[in-house]
Amino acid sequence: MNDGEKCNLRKIKDGRQVEQNDGNATAEAMLFSQDGIKAATAKSQLAKTENFDCKETSQTGALQDASKLKENNQDKFINKLRQDKTVRRVWEVDFLRGFCMLFVIWDHLMYDFAYIFYGNFSTAFARAIGNFARAYCTSGIRYATHDWFVGVFVLVSGLSTVFSRNNWIKAGKVLTAAFLLTLITNAGVSYFGRGIVINYGILHMLATCGLIYAFLKIVKAPNWLSLALGAVALAVGYYFNAQNLTEPVGLIFLFNSTRAFGWSAGDFWPLMPWLGWFLIGAFLGSVIYKNKTTKLPFINEKYLAPVTFVGKNSLWFYLLSQAICIALLWLLTTFKWI
Repeated sequence: MNDGEKCNLRKIKDGRQVEQNDGNATAEAMLFSQDGIKAATAKSQLAKTENFDCKETSQTGALQDASKLKENNQDKFINKLRQDKTVRRVWEVDFLRGFCMLFVIWDHLMYDFAYIFYGNFSTAFARAIGNFARAYCTSGIRYATHDWFVGVFVLVSGLSTVFSRNNWIKAGKVLTAAFLLTLITNAGVSYFGRGIVINYGILHMLATCGLIYAFLKIVKAPNWLSLALGAVALAVGYYFNAQNLTEPVGLIFLFNSTRAFGWSAGDFWPLMPWLGWFLIGAFLGSVIYKNKTTKLPFINEKYLAPVTFVGKNSLWFYLLSQAICIALLWLLTTFKWI
């Protein structure tokens, strides 16, 4: 074999080797490509699984958060509903206080017609009302019912302390109104030369009772002590009232006496025995309304709303009703309209 043939044979072998190498490379490339596809597919599936788990976890967390929020809102709603029931549904206390306050307003109006403006009426109709008012003010009906209505009012005032958040503040408001009433009545007498002075009326008495009860709560006195002190105050107060005192015993506002009535001629309610009714009312409130819920849930209170409204705002009705009545009667009599 010559050199040319050997050279051609070598080229053929080299070509086959190249083809074989290329085939191997192609096979390897195909294998690599298939592995890559499998890896990519596996990775994609893993990512989908992870995304699904994340979504599922996120949805589960969102549902749990929503459930917790709903439970919290329900708890808040229930607590608010309970608070609203405590405030709204114990309506009978406000009703009693309002009913007694309406009697007080009626009594004050009759007094205004009978004594303050009686001689200023210019019409027969107004004089007839004045005569009726005088007959009422001196009647046995008034004497039989007056103290009872006031007693119920004081008892309910004591009972309502169980609903008060701060009895010091409550008593302070009543005391402030009482002092203003004292200043106004004294100024009126000084300016007009007539009128009535109230140095220790029912507001002064209620404020004093409220302060005493607030002190008992500060020292953590047991509820039965209110009952015991109330009973003592009733016994001592009614004993001294029966003595028809001319001069006061102790402080001038403690008991009924002739001098005390002259000192506060417009309105005088001694601390004794009324402190007793107040403290007994406070004791009853702590027992009857321990849970601060109504004892008459079967009655629809909306039909009694006008009276309960007066009871809820009894202080304002007490102050403004008399002022409005006197102002109107003064205006009507000054211009000879009645």
